[in-house]
Amino acid sequence: MKAPNGDLAIVTGSSKGIGKAISEFLVSEGYRVIGISRTEPNSYLLKDSSLYRHIYLDLSNTKEIEFKLSNILKEERTLKILVNNAGMGNFSPHEEISFDTLEKMLLVNFVSPILITKLFLRDLKKMKDGSFKSTPSQL
Repeated sequence: MKAPNGDLAIVTGSSKGIGKAISEFLVSEGYRVIGISRTEPNSYLLKDSSLYRHIYLDLSNTKEIEFKLSNILKEERTLKILVNNAGMGNFSPHEEISFDTLEKMLLVNFVSPILITKLFLRDLKKMKDGSFKSTPSQL
């Protein structure tokens, strides 16, 4: 899976868990990775790598998604990999979860992957071997 030309990958939920591991793997394979999350990853591999760039973004804010991400491909080479991994959950009994929390969960887990895929799908299709994966962590 080596990236011979420093191909670009975008990973949401890159600061923890699966998203962090995917980002570290892609950097170790030579991909340039743009990680997207509310917090910076606690990873020396990512922090010290010139191949990693972090974008702070709350994926429950749909206006910010388009504003912050729409210019990425104007600045970067063609996108090769998109991983929609960000997710949030609340494991209280359903009747105890507030409407605000439910709305935020839907925005992060369902709406934001659709919006992000829409932003980048045309460019992924240009690549013969471009791909996207959706693995929301909390669904």
